[in-house]
Amino acid sequence: MSTAPKPKEQESLRTPFDRRDFPRVAIDIPTELELQGMGQLSSVSRDLSVGGMCVSTQSRFVLDSLRSVTVELPHKRLSLKGEGRWQREIEGDQTILTGIQFAELTRPVLYDLWDLVHETAKHITTFLSTSSDLQTFPLSELMEIAHATRYRSIPSGGYIYRQEKLSAGDDSIFIILEGTVVLETRSKRGRRVELCRLGPGHLFGGTPLVTRSSHRESAVACCEVGLLDISRGVFEELKRQGTDLALRLSSTVVENHASRLHDSLLNMAETR
Repeated sequence: MSTAPKPKEQESLRTPFDRRDFPRVAIDIPTELELQGMGQLSSVSRDLSVGGMCVSTQSRFVLDSLRSVTVELPHKRLSLKGEGRWQREIEGDQTILTGIQFAELTRPVLYDLWDLVHETAKHITTFLSTSSDLQTFPLSELMEIAHATRYRSIPSGGYIYRQEKLSAGDDSIFIILEGTVVLETRSKRGRRVELCRLGPGHLFGGTPLVTRSSHRESAVACCEVGLLDISRGVFEELKRQGTDLALRLSSTVVENHASRLHDSLLNMAETR
């Protein structure tokens, strides 16, 4: 059962990693917030653990007004008492993220949440091991990634990040779950040059985490796109743990970026 965080833990909940006592998973399911004095507010989940969750809304609300969150599962609805912990605007999604900590969970509800987290983590791990650029990673590392990601939804035509600019959340490592992303650059004269198109399973972004520089290209959603987001907070935590996973992710980011740059240069040379 989740307990109220100590002051030091409360501060950690406000970091991009949003650390919790239990593993979280990226998940996209309908939710509904019950706000005191404001009624109900529609939302969708972005990650979930047995101790709390992150939801996305179209507008901000007063954190202290949150009383409960209802989660729409395929065969039932779970109504969970919760407290708002933090809010953050995500530019690419054009939404507001809110961190919620659950309170007073009964044992049956706790088991329902754990089943959902476990099954979702297994599904993500299977996807990463069979259909992604991380197929060569050890299974234990893929399971760790599955328990550290957040779901991102980008509308058609939306920018995931922009060339030479960095906003909150732009420096994450992204893995495409569904949809197509175009990587493009602009010349000094403003002409758009498409570098490549990426589909499900491809990893992109993350160069600011590895090279400490801004993006050299923009990433745009061709249609509605679902992403796994490995944030700066998660990446820094992996580095602090001293395992090989952060190094392996760094190498994949650099290798993918270099390979796509090489391919785009060859294509431009051939079309001249």
